[in-house]
Amino acid sequence: MIERLVHFDGVFFEALLWDHVFFRPTGEPELEPWRPKQKRGRGYHKTPPRHDVFHGRVDRHNIRAKPFEFPFKVSDLIYLTSKERGYCFFQPPREIKEELSDLNQENILVEDDACPENSIKVCFTSSDGSCDINVDRFQKSVEKRGEVMYYETDSLMYAAVFSDKNIYECQVKRLMKRTSELAKLYDEKQQLLMKQGCVPSVNLQLLENAAKSVSGSRDLVSIRSIVNEVDIRNYVMCSERFTIKLW
Repeated sequence: MIERLVHFDGVFFEALLWDHVFFRPTGEPELEPWRPKQKRGRGYHKTPPRHDVFHGRVDRHNIRAKPFEFPFKVSDLIYLTSKERGYCFFQPPREIKEELSDLNQENILVEDDACPENSIKVCFTSSDGSCDINVDRFQKSVEKRGEVMYYETDSLMYAAVFSDKNIYECQVKRLMKRTSELAKLYDEKQQLLMKQGCVPSVNLQLLENAAKSVSGSRDLVSIRSIVNEVDIRNYVMCSERFTIKLW
């Protein structure tokens, strides 16, 4: 399940509040609901629905973060997994294998031969019927229990692996809305630089509108080329030898 806020034993992770997306794995036991007081003003959103907020004992869970960049940093994705539930990533690509091995997290395993019994098997190469989750790196999709989720970047790939489909899709739309809002802010920065004589090189309004139109993870592929183009043209020309990056 994907979460918007986490509260552990009465202590907030203040640096994470409201700026991050949280993922709790499918099948995790429900934790006691908790509702924060609604705050208003710059930097805050509406209070999340009751089922999206929980608290629990931190010593029973592992937590890790990974930034989501599309192409600029949109948010940090926080993955909360139970220490009692093992995930076995079977024959992953080299970069995934290295990243997960460096975590040294007891419930995240990387295997090339066989996965431990009762672990959740995450496959990358092919599905032989023994895989619980299948990741298709070419199609950029994650399939489990007959449902398919689409992703861009490894940050969302992990999110799809650890999340229920309905919550994942909801949070993808939230992330795209945030992407749209950030594109608008960077475009305003570009407009200010233009008043100083700089020449723009990127159409951020195109990204703003495209991200705003995303209605689910299947639409991510439709804006991939826009994101790549914006990433390449992340600068404004202020003289023949002087450029400024927007982010």
